[in-house]
Amino acid sequence: MHPPDRKEEEDKIEALLRQRHLSGVVLLFDTYGAAIYGVIIRLVDDKIIAEKLLSDTLISIYIRIGDYKPEFSTFFTWVIKVARSTAKDYIFADGKSNKDHCHESVFDLVINQGVSIEAIAKLFSMTNTACKIELRKEIKIKTKQL
Repeated sequence: MHPPDRKEEEDKIEALLRQRHLSGVVLLFDTYGAAIYGVIIRLVDDKIIAEKLLSDTLISIYIRIGDYKPEFSTFFTWVIKVARSTAKDYIFADGKSNKDHCHESVFDLVINQGVSIEAIAKLFSMTNTACKIELRKEIKIKTKQL
């Protein structure tokens, strides 16, 4: 049995994201995280900022997957365009600062690190419900930033 080709992998990631499965974000990161990071680090030349922008890019792709039109570009090309756009938005933000880069948000832990709500609740000494509410707040904030 041979490994899936690039198109099959892209189709799988796209389908998972369109179905709003977080496993699609994990697969997106595993498959294209290095390429996305490479594009971003060339533009911002700062590891901490590039890591934050990588996270922002993954979130943006998850939220904006409905904007992807396969008839206009490959999935990978669209992902790289989103990454460039995210980095350029940061560069030209006229000094507007993002959240503290060292702060671990519930959203970052769920999306980037695949940590369960239960584990995050224990980590932050909060109930599962409070953790879910915080996650929803952060999703709303990220959506408004787009």
